[in-house]
Amino acid sequence: MNASLAFHNSTVYQIRNEHDLMKDFKDELDGYLRVKELAETLEDCKLGCQLWIKNYSDAIPT
Repeated sequence: MNASLAFHNSTVYQIRNEHDLMKDFKDELDGYLRVKELAETLEDCKLGCQLWIKNYSDAIPT
């Protein structure tokens, strides 16, 4: 599979409730640290995930 994953700033402005940014960061940290594992898992899964990857890729503007 020839694919990539990118993170970038948001493209919209959202009025949000007050947050504890350190708690938010801690809650999200696992996702950043394990992104390679996630990519490998998606690469190894069968048709259902491949379909998800294609649909997700099609939804991303180029």
